[in-house]
Amino acid sequence: MKIYEILGDLSSARTINIDVSQGDSGYPWFDGKPKGDWSAPSGLYVHDSRKPAKNFYKMGFDLVFDETVLELTGDLLETAGEIFPLQVDGASQLYIFNPTLHYDALDQTNYVPQGEFNGKPYGIKEYAFLPEMLGESSLFFLTDFGEGPLCAISGRQSNDDDFISRVMKNKLTGLRMVELWSN
Repeated sequence: MKIYEILGDLSSARTINIDVSQGDSGYPWFDGKPKGDWSAPSGLYVHDSRKPAKNFYKMGFDLVFDETVLELTGDLLETAGEIFPLQVDGASQLYIFNPTLHYDALDQTNYVPQGEFNGKPYGIKEYAFLPEMLGESSLFFLTDFGEGPLCAISGRQSNDDDFISRVMKNKLTGLRMVELWSN
């Protein structure tokens, strides 16, 4: 089993920006809690439209994606949060994922913090997880860190039908997957 951090790839994916002259966007919009009925503010646009379109887009730490991703992974995304349509100038129909599933799976005894401040550890230099605390979903947040990073589990199921496996099998583009841990 491996656990990855996932987000839009700044080097290959198009970036979505917010035209703040159109009003306060309230960004970031998601804090790890369900929003129910949510709609994005106006003024979203593709910043670097000369880059070829990919399946995923870069927008902060939010997971933004196209119809193909929705069709191929929507069921997995829905088990870990909410999916909302996103209207963006310079792009076809896009969607944004609000992850709301939290696992208390950080191994407090074996992870390595980035450092210490006032006698307390901060950040993570080296991850360690408690596999028995990971539920059925292949996407989650760590309870200890509120809304980030978005993590994905791969190789846990015998048929490898998880988010990472589907992304790789279907050659979806524009996503950065950084391995955090393996056992």
